[in-house]
Amino acid sequence: MWFDLDCPVCGAPPCGPGPHLGDDGLCPACVARCRPAPEVPPLRLADGGRLPVVALLEYDDASRPIVLALKNGNARRLARRLGRSVALLTDARDVDLVTWAPTTPARRRARGYDHAEVLARRVGAALDRPVRATLRRRGDRAQQGRHRADRQAGPVFSPLALDLAGTRVLVVDDVVTTGATLAAAASVLRRAGAVPAAAVVARATDGTSGSLKAGA
Repeated sequence: MWFDLDCPVCGAPPCGPGPHLGDDGLCPACVARCRPAPEVPPLRLADGGRLPVVALLEYDDASRPIVLALKNGNARRLARRLGRSVALLTDARDVDLVTWAPTTPARRRARGYDHAEVLARRVGAALDRPVRATLRRRGDRAQQGRHRADRQAGPVFSPLALDLAGTRVLVVDDVVTTGATLAAAASVLRRAGAVPAAAVVARATDGTSGSLKAGA
């Protein structure tokens, strides 16, 4: 029904004056308020490797409700636009496989889905690359809501796939703040033989540390 296509961020209806909503339902006003993310420095991994990171939106009050709607509001159609836009930041020729940094099992059960997986599948479709789960998150302690100092250690992942030797993997997540989650994921993938090509996120803060050391 028509009200199912209201903007998932501000609630603007699809009818009335002004441009029509896109297939993701995001209204032009919400889009116009967003600003591109600043350049994110590469993350330094615990084994000495580096992970390039690219981000779509600046970490501010305009982008926050968009990511929260995808993350906690079941607004999965937002992943259409975010996935296409994030894919434009990546050269498909450098990617063999798209994966994601999984949320905690408890968060997945509560939401009924993993927002990072939803976004990764849209990115993979836009890049015309396969999408596959490669990581298992151990424990139910989420990064969201914790103090920055507590987030620095990052979550703990273990590999799901053991046949990744030489595979160039693109890691997708929704937000990068300290970089601990992406660094932990990339470190595990490297130990499994993969080549983490880069990480792409929907939203990034300019406080991300390019010298972060994180392992799993």
